[in-house]
Formats: sequence, structure tokens, C-alpha cells
Amino acid sequence: MDSQNKVCQNCQQEFIIDQEDLNFYERMKVPAPTFCWLCRAQRRMAFRNERSLFKRKSDCSGKDIFSAFAPDAPVKVYEKEIWLTDSWDPMTYGKDFDESKTFFEQFKELLHTVPLKK
Repeated sequence: MDSQNKVCQNCQQEFIIDQEDLNFYERMKVPAPTFCWLCRAQRRMAFRNERSLFKRKSDCSGKDIFSAFAPDAPVKVYEKEIWLTDSWDPMTYGKDFDESKTFFEQFKELLHTVPLKK
């Protein structure tokens, strides 16, 4: 079996899936992609915000900073200069896994607790 030509379901552009990739998908027991590489990358990165900036207070120093996170976002944000230092200990945010909650519930709690870099 050789490479396959497909048409992207999203942008309708033709793309090629080579034999090595097809072998990988078969080993992983997943279907071959129906979106081209660019549309797949756009979907993977859609959650990121790199175009809108918000003025907000640092949750560490209270200093005004510009951040990709809105002031009402349920996350802690530290300015880069503090986030990169040893003035706070990220290990204090560690938690034991709770079997009574799903992984994603616990991950959301952790995401909203551990400070992020502006």
C-alpha cells in the first residue's frame, strides 16, 4: 500500500498521507486523519490566546500587568519576573490523586490553583 491522497474535510485542500504515517495509525489502531496537517494544528492550538491581552493585577505582587488571561478568569497569574524565580514554591501545589473524582475535574482544580505566567 502506498501513500494516500485525501481531501481535507475542513479546507477542502488535497493532502497526502505517506505509508510510514499509515503504518503508525494502523499500529495505534486509529483511523487516518481526515483533516490536513494545518487544520489539525489549528484545532490543537485553538484553546490558546495569543492575540488578546488584558490589563490585570498580578496575583502575587498586585502590580498591574498585561496578560493573556482576563481579570475575571478563574486562574492565578504572576508576572514573568516572579514566576521564573524561587520566590514561590510550585511544589506546594501538589495534590494526591482522588479516586472519587475524575482526572479532568482534578486537573481543572489544579489549573485554577497553580499560578500561570502572564
